[in-house]
Amino acid sequence: MKKKVVKFGGTSISNPRRIKDAITSIINEVEKGYKIICVVSAGGNTTDKLLSNIRKISSFISIEEAMPLLSTGEIQSAYYFYFGLKDFRIKTKIILPYENLFPIVVDNKGNLKHDTTKRRFEKIHTLLKDFDVIIIPGFIALKGKKISTLGRNASDITALIAGKYLNANEVVIVTDTEGVHPVNPDIVKTDKIKFIDADKLATLSSTGATIIHPDALSYKEGKTKVKIIHHRYKNLSYQGTIVDGYVKRELFTIEKTLCLITIYSESIDKITSVVLDFLKNKKGIYGITQGLNYIGFYIDRRQKKIAIRKLWDTLKNYNISITERDGIKMVVLRKVSNIDHPGMIENIVKILSKNGINIVEILSIGREIIIFVPEIQVNLAVKSIEKI
Repeated sequence: MKKKVVKFGGTSISNPRRIKDAITSIINEVEKGYKIICVVSAGGNTTDKLLSNIRKISSFISIEEAMPLLSTGEIQSAYYFYFGLKDFRIKTKIILPYENLFPIVVDNKGNLKHDTTKRRFEKIHTLLKDFDVIIIPGFIALKGKKISTLGRNASDITALIAGKYLNANEVVIVTDTEGVHPVNPDIVKTDKIKFIDADKLATLSSTGATIIHPDALSYKEGKTKVKIIHHRYKNLSYQGTIVDGYVKRELFTIEKTLCLITIYSESIDKITSVVLDFLKNKKGIYGITQGLNYIGFYIDRRQKKIAIRKLWDTLKNYNISITERDGIKMVVLRKVSNIDHPGMIENIVKILSKNGINIVEILSIGREIIIFVPEIQVNLAVKSIEKI
């Protein structure tokens, strides 16, 4: 059985014409022998409008409390597709969040209940013997008997979970961009990237690229093909950008021993640009940190004396002080999941503290949590973090 998961983003189904185009693209795949799992977002800015209306009435209702209303945008889209496909006599079924079969189930903390979700997708797989298209509203999750959510703009996550547990041949993300670009195409015109590694795209998404939800690719299996295409082609076989591989969890240590050089000044705003200009052509910089009255950077310890002398010559007229902290190692945790779930950094701090490890600094950006620790404690730090 050939299976394809197709996720339609809000822009791609923002009006009846685009919905009809989307339905036609599904029918074309069914005629090729594919079974389609169709994941739909709310059309256009439906969710934003609903949330705006809620906020005009009440400032205290949480997203979780509002979900019975907010989820109606996705359910509305699901019915539009259902009605359109029935007109063409396509065997179609909607699975709504009011049903026990709805597959996306989370625990009280909002984490996916993998075993329950897997079992429900196994039942959905059985249904594909009788139906050509199964429609699942995206974004929505079940928490007990209540309607909950995977997070804003999370229909991508729904699609990748479906691809994982249905062992789909392909997951197609239909959106309003040509595919993945090396830079925002609205700012700089560039050609799309035809092929990209899932690990690289996950990192780009976690630092701001909006092409796919930053947590979605954590569910990608290596054998499952993921493709991102523009809705205007009205063709689910269009090439777009193909995402290969899978997202890897990594924990490693930078080989070099570092020194933290810190410049203190009561007029830090006057020297920041000078320091950054000094660093831009400097090799071996492993991190920059800034406070209200200081700016610091981590450098290969072998370069510290030359760096301090040059900094002093450059900044001595600014009434500064320079300090150094030597013997530092950099530990990098690159997560599979790009979302910082509550307590992640707290857990790292707790386990390092429990083992008597002194933390120099923790930085977090996108998928990476970077921990600077004393060189003599780095092996124990890595073993401690491995347990998280």
